[in-house]
Amino acid sequence: MTTAATGGYALEAGGGRIDPAGLVLALAGMLAFAAYGFLYRRRLGDLPPSAALLGAATVMLLPFAAAARGATLAQWGGIVLLGGAVYAPAYLVQHRLILLRGPVFTAAVQLAVPFTVRLGSWALGTDGPPSVPELALLACALSGIGLVAPRPRPAAA
Repeated sequence: MTTAATGGYALEAGGGRIDPAGLVLALAGMLAFAAYGFLYRRRLGDLPPSAALLGAATVMLLPFAAAARGATLAQWGGIVLLGGAVYAPAYLVQHRLILLRGPVFTAAVQLAVPFTVRLGSWALGTDGPPSVPELALLACALSGIGLVAPRPRPAAA
């Protein structure tokens, strides 16, 4: 449900056009992170998230570093700033969510990010209010998150 809502949002935001390569990459990224979430929870849960972050960042950034030979110092500074100030804290929160709520819930929450960014743009005044279709898709995404949210277990008597 959340995946369909996010896909619908991308279609609506793209003016009804779909970028097939982008769609395949987005789907592959979502599936890869879900698989990683299961791996992390089952096999790497005892590993501190900061160590997992360092290992994952190293593996994922090496190909990009090789491709970015012509990047300026300012561009590298921007990459470091975004990675350290935005991605690293988000990554640590994601790993805590994986351990506390599970990889399926964490993946569903990540699919709500485009809607959160859209609402943030509106709140900051850089974009107009969300349209009715955007709000309907947001409600659908939140409903999907609610479906996979872990329910508290009753205490044993």
